[in-house]
Parts: sequence; C-alpha cells; structure tokens
Amino acid sequence: MAIHSSASNRTWLAILGVLSILLGIFGLATAPALTVSATLWLGIALAVVGVVGLINTARRGQRALGFVLGGLYLVSGLAIAFNPLVAAANLTLFIAFWLVAAGLFRLFWGLRTRARALAIPGGLVSVLLGALLVYGWPLTGLFAVGMFVSVDLLLFGGTALAIALMAPRDLGTLHAG
Repeated sequence: MAIHSSASNRTWLAILGVLSILLGIFGLATAPALTVSATLWLGIALAVVGVVGLINTARRGQRALGFVLGGLYLVSGLAIAFNPLVAAANLTLFIAFWLVAAGLFRLFWGLRTRARALAIPGGLVSVLLGALLVYGWPLTGLFAVGMFVSVDLLLFGGTALAIALMAPRDLGTLHAG
C-alpha cells in the first residue's frame, strides 16, 4: 500500500527545501536575534525535560540518580533561559574549542591516510573557524549560533530541493509489508 504518490512526496520535499532556504537567508540576516531565540528555546526545552524528569522520578519512587539528572536539566535550562546571551557566548566558545580539536585530529589523521586531499583542507578549515571564533569571542557569541543554524538550514534546503528535482518517480513511495 503506497502512502503517498512519488510526485506528491517530491512536491512536499521541494516546498520544504524552498522554505528551509528562505528561513536560512532570513536567519543570516537576523543572526543575533536567531542566536538569542535558539539559545532561549534550548534553555526552555532543557527546563521542561528537567521538570518532567523530576515528576517521573517522584511518581516512580526512584531517588538519587533521577533527581540529580532531572535537577541538572532543570537548573541548566533555567540558567540558559534567564541569560541566553551568556549561554550563547559559552556555547560559541565550546564550539570553537571543539572545532580546533577536531581540526587538529583531522590534520594528523590526514597525514597518515590516503584521504589527504579531503582531510587536510577540512582540518585546516576547522582549525581556522575555531580560531576565528576564539579570536572574536565574546562578540562571536552574539551571532555564531544563529549563523550556524542558518547555514545548516541553507544546506538542508538545497539538498532537499536537489533531491526533489532529481529524484526518480518512485522515490519516497513506501509499501507496507
């Protein structure tokens, strides 16, 4: 039993792609506001998970670990939600150090593998991006998260649109069985 026709799937995938691209462009134009709102929503989500975890722990009679984890989620979420700019700056610094570490790993790995043509340039780009985030920190914390989310939306939208435009007729047709 087909769930949707292939043409319908491709149409919806194309619409999703175009909307993602438009949101990505809008996000790049408003990166600081997107950074604050994304960080705020992360804080709210963590706080909600914490409250649900605490309620679940209390209802099931579990004690120490459940309360510790629920409390950590709640406190972390509230700290992020009540000061999203500081949280965004800290997240940016964490991402910067992660980029440098991952880039250095790729560089060393690239020196020992046949994939040098991809690993070494990729490693250099990661180290450079991380260094730029650290160099501009804390100012980069105002826009980095929003910019990263926007670039991801652009890449996802472009990929979805390309798949929708190039997909064979039966792409996405699901059969029960």
